[in-house]
Parts: sequence; structure tokens; C-alpha cells
Amino acid sequence: MATPTRPPTQVANPTASLPTQVTPAPTSGLLSSPSETAPASSTPVPPASSGPMVTVPILYQHRVVPLPQGIGTWTYTARQTFLATDTLPWSFAAQLDWLEAHGYTTILPRDLVEHWDRGVPLPARCVILTFDDGYPEWVSTVLPLLELHHMTAEFYVTLDAIADGRLSWADVRTLAAAGMGIGAHDVHHVQLAMLGSNRPPASTAVMTYEVTEARRIIGNELGRPPDSMAYVGGGFDAALVGIVRRAGYSTARAIIRGVVQSPADRWTLHVSRIGVWDDVVDPTACVNDPSEATCAIRLPLTTFPQRVSGAAPG
Repeated sequence: MATPTRPPTQVANPTASLPTQVTPAPTSGLLSSPSETAPASSTPVPPASSGPMVTVPILYQHRVVPLPQGIGTWTYTARQTFLATDTLPWSFAAQLDWLEAHGYTTILPRDLVEHWDRGVPLPARCVILTFDDGYPEWVSTVLPLLELHHMTAEFYVTLDAIADGRLSWADVRTLAAAGMGIGAHDVHHVQLAMLGSNRPPASTAVMTYEVTEARRIIGNELGRPPDSMAYVGGGFDAALVGIVRRAGYSTARAIIRGVVQSPADRWTLHVSRIGVWDDVVDPTACVNDPSEATCAIRLPLTTFPQRVSGAAPG
């Protein structure tokens, strides 16, 4: 790999997906300069719309980890970030049990494309599980549970996670060899658009670099370029969507809430967010049995079934 130089720095940082104590690792030394623009993809650009709208919940997660020791000493913001974006191992196992018991089959984003563009049937009840960023628990915790349930997931890898050692290419290859989808989540974990009032989006050059370099490098490492990507921070605009489409991605996942997927929105797929608070338990049990000890805790929670149905997508 060529000796790299650091990319442009005019991109603002997104909302962090880790507790505030975690310091991002440097990324220099990993990639080539964004001025060395990757060539246009030879993959045919798919049509913007074809096929029917379908109800396919896409569950949006990051890590599956136990509650960290000392979480009570974290700042309020750090605690809330963890609780909103991370899932506990036993909760994740219960969620997979629930999906299996209710007849759900996991598919990957590429299966949506096959359905829309080629008429390949989807299972009667299907769901897409997705994980963002890049963590060792993907291999140590998530993969064994998925394999136990004969399920798959799409793992959206940011190359920053490789640079700072949270994830290795060996880990990514292990996931791919197990039949998991490997998507791109940009080179650097920076939000490129929708940065708030009075904050312009990243330049076209930066957008192009983040989108095309991530696809090129993952493709070089795995022997197959990713067909799907996820927007860091959920931020996108028309310019970024156009770059993603021309780069050869057949889908992209946003964080717009909802479970109905439209082929016209294949580059802004909708999600339900899964976090620590989600449970497989039906909260009406508290109404039926007010004496239940955990009722006061469970009653206000949005449960996992409601995330899947879209009644409360997070």
C-alpha cells in the first residue's frame, strides 16, 4: 500500500457514537491522498426506482457489549450515548430468539436490490440487521450468536476502526467468510452532510474521497467491493447520494426512521434504532399484572417488537 497523506480536514466531526472518554486514534499512515481520486466504478449504475415498496425493518446498531464497569461515573452525555447506541449481549441473544420465534429471516441489503431489480422473491417476513463503525465484539460476540441462529448481518466498516486497531482485516475477512455482508462507512468517521445550520457540507472532493476510497480499499482487501454503505451520522444530501450512486454502491443506509423501504430511496434506506433499553418483553404484561416487580421499569420502555414493526422505530 502506498505511503499515504492525510485527507482534507474541513469536515466537521459527527455526533460521537462512543462515550466521551474514548479518544479517536490518528488515521495518518493508512491511505492515499484524496487528491488521488479513485477511478469511476465500472459497476453499472442501477435505476433510481424499480420494483415495489416493501416492509423490511432494518435494525441499526453499533456494539454488543456488557455494561462497562464504572459507567456510573461517566458524564450524563457519555452514559446516554452508550445506552442509545449499544446493546447488551443477553438482550441481543433474546432479540434473535424473538426474531426466530416469530418467523423472521435475515437478509442483506443486496437482497433488496435483487428483489427490486430482478424480481427475486423475499421471505414472507424478513429483517436486515446492521452494525456500524467496527468493534472487536463483532467477531467475539455478535458473530457466534448470529451463527447459532443461522442469521446474517451487514457490518458497515469505517477504515478508522482498522487504523486505530479496534478491528483488523482478519476480523473483517472472518465476517465475510461466514456469509456476513461487509459494507462501507467511509474512510474517516466524519459526517459529510446535514451538519446543522450555518455549517456547510464537506466539499465534493472530500465526499468523493471518503466514499470511493472506502469502497476501493475494502474491495482490495476482500476481493469484492462493498455493494452497500452507511452515512456517518446519518448525514446526506443530493450531492453525496449522487457520489455514492456513481461509485457503484447499489444501496446506502441512512438513519431516517421507518420500516417501509422504497426502491426510489435505495440510497437512503430507513431504519429502526436498537439500544440498551430495547426488550423483547410485551409491556402490556405490566397492565395485566400491576403487581409484577419490574412493572415500573418496563412500562415506559419501547420494546424490541415495536422497533421491528415500526410502531416505535426509535
